Amino acid sequence: MGNEVTKDVELRKKEIDVAQRAYISEQVAVQLKKQAQEELKKDGVMVRDIAVDMKRNDQGQWQMEHVKVSLGETSSSSQNVEPVVIEINGEERATEEDEAPDSASFAKRLSQLWGIEEDRLMVTFLTEDRI
Repeated sequence: MGNEVTKDVELRKKEIDVAQRAYISEQVAVQLKKQAQEELKKDGVMVRDIAVDMKRNDQGQWQMEHVKVSLGETSSSSQNVEPVVIEINGEERATEEDEAPDSASFAKRLSQLWGIEEDRLMVTFLTEDRI
């Protein structure tokens, strides 16, 4: 009977730990998104989604393991984009309309903004056809 109680207590501890991790991850994601929206708005970019993976460190405190960020253009920025034709050495070349901004440059900016190592960030840029 004592062994059953111990197993039950351990199971409940794990359930509480999972729920606590999910809650903390969501709260951190909300704060990160709020900070990033202000910074990226001036570039016509918005945060579509943030997922934060948390784990306990050696002291038992929660810390961010990885942050996955999905970015996209704000609706006003995508409506104002027109294709551009560039002439180089007599050849006309159209620019890529759907070319996504460089995810690495956004990862660097977000890393600096949030104080997170860049290798813990995974940034993807979603275009309208990938949503």
